[in-house]
Amino acid sequence: MVVVFLGVALVLALTVIGVIEDKVDQSERISRTTLVTSQGEALVARMLGILDEGRHAYLHSDDFLSLDPAAQELVRDELHRDDDGAANPALPAVEIALLLQEGANLQRLFDEMLAKTRDELAAGDSDFALGAAGKISSATLSLEAYLKQPTLDNLRLLRARLLILQATGGQAIPDLAAQTEDRFDELNRATDVMSFALFAGLTVLGASGFFVLLVMGRRLQEALATAEGEKESLAARNNQLSALYNVFSEVTDTLSMDHVVGATLRESMRLVRADVVVLRLLEGEELVAAGSLTSSGDVLPSLGAVPLGAGPLGRVGRRGTTLRMSERASEWAFDGEWPEDMQSSLIVPLIVGARVVGTLSCWSRRKGAFGEDDQRVLEMMASQVASAVVAAESTETSARWAHRDALTGLSNRLQLSEDMAGPLKELSEHGGRRAAVAMVDIDRFKRVNDEFGHRVGDETLQGVANVLSGTVRGTDRVYRYGGEEFLMVFTDADEATALALAERLRAAVEGTHWSGHDIESVGSLTVSVGVALLPEHGDNLERLIELADEAMYQAKDLGRNQVALWTPARPAEARVA
Repeated sequence: MVVVFLGVALVLALTVIGVIEDKVDQSERISRTTLVTSQGEALVARMLGILDEGRHAYLHSDDFLSLDPAAQELVRDELHRDDDGAANPALPAVEIALLLQEGANLQRLFDEMLAKTRDELAAGDSDFALGAAGKISSATLSLEAYLKQPTLDNLRLLRARLLILQATGGQAIPDLAAQTEDRFDELNRATDVMSFALFAGLTVLGASGFFVLLVMGRRLQEALATAEGEKESLAARNNQLSALYNVFSEVTDTLSMDHVVGATLRESMRLVRADVVVLRLLEGEELVAAGSLTSSGDVLPSLGAVPLGAGPLGRVGRRGTTLRMSERASEWAFDGEWPEDMQSSLIVPLIVGARVVGTLSCWSRRKGAFGEDDQRVLEMMASQVASAVVAAESTETSARWAHRDALTGLSNRLQLSEDMAGPLKELSEHGGRRAAVAMVDIDRFKRVNDEFGHRVGDETLQGVANVLSGTVRGTDRVYRYGGEEFLMVFTDADEATALALAERLRAAVEGTHWSGHDIESVGSLTVSVGVALLPEHGDNLERLIELADEAMYQAKDLGRNQVALWTPARPAEARVA
């Protein structure tokens, strides 16, 4: 009977050991596929970053600005398309070529992606291989076409197919994470069986003799220890996969810089189990803190800027290479601008193309807290974050410029409309607060355009805008209203103050020496200014703008180059330029 029990226990133990080894092998294959998928997606994100930088640079280039407004609108719409459909036949023939270095980087990243995914594609048994093979082939053809002929359509097609390829990898990651979770559950069941087998074996072997007990017990304990270790490894790997997927999803679902920074900090802390995480962005020659987070959910106060090249953090920003320290990390801090009392640090650069745009640093009070796996997975995440940061910056910059007049840089009518629904609305809603609206028009501006050309006219408008914005107080607002008209809002100004401010800017324009292109003298310029008061003339800003416009024409009727306070005594009909 003892022999039978011993045989059953031995068979059970060997069977469970085989199951554990099989699950471990499966886990390794899934881990390898996940790593390849994540690395491929990160490389695609860096390629998209290069293309987006090229698009952004072109929209601010002389070639783009030389197009007529209709052509600019067509080109801008085409650049913001994400599909790989047919091109707009009305598009102008323009080329958007990358710099030589950027083109070489794009090709290098693509070759690196092909090299990393070659084995998976050859095996053809993973989600990544099944979903990505055809899309990689399509992206390869698009890359070759764009590098050979960098037309607007080829750029859009390449970017669209890279986005499709990136989405394929992003969709595969949650499936792989689920498979990892399944293997984790199966290992849990196997180790439970192993525990039972160990107990049964020990019970039976206790009656069979000390020697057999020692040999089999040791084997079972080793297998159980291996299973427990693999369970911990799988749990950590699954957490990393989940964090990677979360940050990939969050940073690509929004173009808000605050959201990108917040998601990056949260998932980085979860990813590498850090005590402190800090995200810095490059501004000029300094790395400026964009956000920080501690394990207790607090924000670090007073994190100053770190110059490029200064200390380990500055060197990471300068060289674009990861730095990992296992002890005494805080002792290398730059002027105390890093977290104190930290033993370990892991600092990765945020790179788009070949350009460093910031750094992501993780800190721990434990020695040797970060290993090679932490470094690898944080670098993959950083490449996606870098692209999201650049996209968010580009979006916010475009949004700001949408509210600016392209010629003068002043706030435009769109900004005025939003201000009237926001901060300026408070002027009329809060009784007792005084303000004034002034409409400014350049006298006989048509003469400048007719005699000197529109280029000199544009330069003159820019000069007048500079004089006006430099003459008003810091609390006042200046808008380009249209043509040669400018609108001013003087806050907290009674009648005497408003007229004095209007007279000051009129005199400033008259006292400025004006010259056009190539220092060609334009002669003297004057402006006529009309002023309407809040609340004396009304509490509706739209109506006050109309009254200020009428007062400006009253100033012109009176001989130009003067300030007129609105009065209903004169009709606004005999208007002169």
